[in-house]
Amino acid sequence: GRGGVIRFTVPAEVRAAVERLAARRSTTPFVVAAAALGRLLTTKAGQDDVVMNISYAGRESREFESLVGCTATGFALRVRDARSGSFAELTDRVTRTTVLGMEHAMPPRRVAPAMRQRRGIRIPDGLAIGLAYESSLDTGIDIPGLTTTVAEIAPSASRSEFIMVLSPAGDVLEGAVEYSADLWDAATVEAWSRDYVRLLREGAEEPLTDETG
Repeated sequence: GRGGVIRFTVPAEVRAAVERLAARRSTTPFVVAAAALGRLLTTKAGQDDVVMNISYAGRESREFESLVGCTATGFALRVRDARSGSFAELTDRVTRTTVLGMEHAMPPRRVAPAMRQRRGIRIPDGLAIGLAYESSLDTGIDIPGLTTTVAEIAPSASRSEFIMVLSPAGDVLEGAVEYSADLWDAATVEAWSRDYVRLLREGAEEPLTDETG
């Protein structure tokens, strides 16, 4: 179907707060970002949990770091009870679920056919929601004798209903949402992007309590 891309920025102070919260909860900024997206989507949908496709580099061991090749895969991350409790508690739940997901990573496109065959559950091959957190935004290409430029091309078609990508850029996070233009207009997705940044800020700066500290 038709697609569009909305770009947004997570300010430096919000990114710093996200990283501080991640350090306090012994987790990663990605998990904090996923928790905020889970809270945003469940709030908009009026439901308690959401399942999203997570991009996973597949290089969990140091021995794999120098491997030349594509090891990336994906797995389904279910964010439960995203609207209840403190944001720190939500982050802890997402941390546990993410670790389990990485230990048993399997692309949803392999899981769905098996569930249809064995259990008769009618589900699509892919998930409607996706999240990717890039570890680097270094797109420079150095080729002797050539001047190169990397250009971003916005797709005219959507790969899914909603895919969010976050990438470090200096002190901020650059965000992009690829969305289905058959389902939503640009103004709606722009508003969701602003709400997402607000939820990140509020969650990361939420005062600690005796239960969450």
